[in-house]
Amino acid sequence: MLKLNLQPNKKYLGYIEEWLIDEKNKTNQGFYCNWNIILQAFTEKRLSTITENDNAIGFVVYRVYNLIAVIDIVEIKLSERKKGVA
Repeated sequence: MLKLNLQPNKKYLGYIEEWLIDEKNKTNQGFYCNWNIILQAFTEKRLSTITENDNAIGFVVYRVYNLIAVIDIVEIKLSERKKGVA
């Protein structure tokens, strides 16, 4: 079952880093180049994860201004794309 985690822990952050590195190595694309931004968003509680079976398969980096949310980065794990997750 898919779940949205609004306050992910370091375990999920570790999963994300693993698959971002894997995506970069396999395709030379993805958001690992923005790892510092992702890490900062995690620290500032501006990172949400999409999990399945207690494993992070997607994430959103966002900012909130008054009542407006701005999405900076959204990514779904390469192997989970085109499955209706996002």
